[in-house]
Amino acid sequence: MAQTLTDPNASETTKRRRDVLMVSTGGAGFLTFLRDGMGVFPHIVGNAALNISIGLEFAAFGIGMLVPLSVGLSGLLGTWIVSAFGDQVARYAALSGVTPEHFSACLSTLNSVGGLEGAPKAQAMDFLNATCGKATEFVGAGSHFKYVVQWMMWPATAMMIAAALTSVIIPVVKHFWQKREVKYEKHEFKSLADEEIPLWWTVTGISVSVTLLIWMTSSWFNMPWQEVTLAVAIQPILIVAGLRVLGITGSGPVSLMANATQFLFGLIWPAQIRSNLAAAYVSANPQATSECVVPSFWVAQRLGGRFKTLIIAMLAVIPIGAILTPIMFNMLEKTYGIGLNPGQLSAPTGLKIATLAIVMEKGISYLPHGALQASVIAIFIGVFFELMLSVKRTNELGHEVSRFWFIPIPAALGFALILPASLNIGIACGAMISAIWGRFSPGEKGSFGLYGTPLASGLVAGEAMVGAILLPALAAAMDLLK
Repeated sequence: MAQTLTDPNASETTKRRRDVLMVSTGGAGFLTFLRDGMGVFPHIVGNAALNISIGLEFAAFGIGMLVPLSVGLSGLLGTWIVSAFGDQVARYAALSGVTPEHFSACLSTLNSVGGLEGAPKAQAMDFLNATCGKATEFVGAGSHFKYVVQWMMWPATAMMIAAALTSVIIPVVKHFWQKREVKYEKHEFKSLADEEIPLWWTVTGISVSVTLLIWMTSSWFNMPWQEVTLAVAIQPILIVAGLRVLGITGSGPVSLMANATQFLFGLIWPAQIRSNLAAAYVSANPQATSECVVPSFWVAQRLGGRFKTLIIAMLAVIPIGAILTPIMFNMLEKTYGIGLNPGQLSAPTGLKIATLAIVMEKGISYLPHGALQASVIAIFIGVFFELMLSVKRTNELGHEVSRFWFIPIPAALGFALILPASLNIGIACGAMISAIWGRFSPGEKGSFGLYGTPLASGLVAGEAMVGAILLPALAAAMDLLK
């Protein structure tokens, strides 16, 4: 959107792109109001238990139009995996922590209790309640998607982290073995910004921030300084890996990075659950911040200005964001509800973090049945897929593209395993629209090259402004008037 609205070389084409952006933003916002505020466009439900449905997800459509077709198709593959195996792995997740000697009996009873009536059903429910973990909660739940996430999060996390690290290692290994300069495509670009940043800003900022962080975490959370130092030290690794995933999928793996560091800290300091959660946040938060900082500097390069001014502005809005975050969260929670049930704002991140904390407290034996083995397999799949995708060829336009373009993108596939199907399907639809549109109208001067990005950006912005700001604000205002 910034590229569309702020092109310094304004022209008639730029005006038309702005018009497309404004129309798509207004249209998506209006339809979002009808969908969420009036209930005009309900989802078409395919499998309510697994939260598989199709609906008008405008933000997902827009994101899909901005990512490659392979990302959208990888999301569809993840949705198919959930539809095929979701019910079974959900049962495994519901039986987390059940002792091995009781697992088979619990699983058999859980599979058969739905067909029982009267006294046999009551007896089976008593057995499930006494012996089988969350089995009784599973039987009474209308949606089992949260159990699916509790199982799928393990192989999804393992695959994405393995693939991301592999993608970072591959260029280094290539350069070492080739023993020559790696050649990249060169793009002529002249920055309009003043990129000078005094070195003392960086050194002083890091020193003061780390010192304050260690003091605050030690005083308020009783965290060992060694844990905080380790959390800070691994931040650059997470930033590089996270930006790689963001560049491929359009979504950053913040929660997955938090899970990985949470697991690491749990192995080193197993008795400090609360401290490990705080340390995981310290490690993963800069990766989330980098997703906004890098595009901000890119816009500054395009429009001109000073990097120093941009840094000061970012620091100034930190307290504003800290004040607004809990307010907006409460508004969203009251308007939609937070959870994994249909109609709620999905929160797989919080569920994954809470589940991992329980596992780190109770041990690996609390992992759902088969999740550890699936995670090991997923690591090899992630590495293999990333290696295949790294094999390049030159297309007819002289650009380097993957020779095995049909290989699923590990990051996109992993995300699809823990996201609601409606989002995955929406992203896939957007990606297919872009692929077909771009095929029939190729080149930067084609209709897709001119209007594809403004249209997609408007779909995302329209739903975000109405669904995440306007409707919660109206709901809060109505509560005040009552």
